[in-house]
Amino acid sequence: MMMTFESISILIAFFALLVSSIAVFFNAIQTRKAVEAIKLQQQLSASAYVVDDLIRRFYALLKEGELHEKIIEPDWADNYWGLLAIEFYFFHNGVLPTFIFTLWMTDLANLYAGESGKEIRKSHVAFLEKNSPEYSKMIHFYEGIFQIAEQECSSNSERNRKIIEFISLWISKNKEFIRF
Repeated sequence: MMMTFESISILIAFFALLVSSIAVFFNAIQTRKAVEAIKLQQQLSASAYVVDDLIRRFYALLKEGELHEKIIEPDWADNYWGLLAIEFYFFHNGVLPTFIFTLWMTDLANLYAGESGKEIRKSHVAFLEKNSPEYSKMIHFYEGIFQIAEQECSSNSERNRKIIEFISLWISKNKEFIRF
């Protein structure tokens, strides 16, 4: 009888150990999910702050005058190009949501495609060469936007579609890109 009691005790202890191990495993999974949720919440908060700040900076520039008129003024243009550089940096590092950045790049392509687009592009290239020569990904990215803007498009919608495709392709080619 003693043997049976000891066997039952060992079996119960083994079963308790098994249940505890399973509980620890599921607890680890839940903890990992909670940490991921917290990280995502932090990213969303950072993203919302960044988007809000960039929009405020853009509208502050627009308060000084209409974009197509002010862009020819070197100091104003430097502020605008600096804002675009910051936007790209946050996009490239996954802080700025892709869909928002894409909207801004369709606007840029339409600006490049306008009647003073080539002069605007010269201003942008001069800024990039002066301020961002070591950030080749940004320079190549904006070259791609300009190339699309130079293409003959039947409408802004067609150009916008090409910009969306370009950005999607760019993301897929830049594996270190942290997609948001």
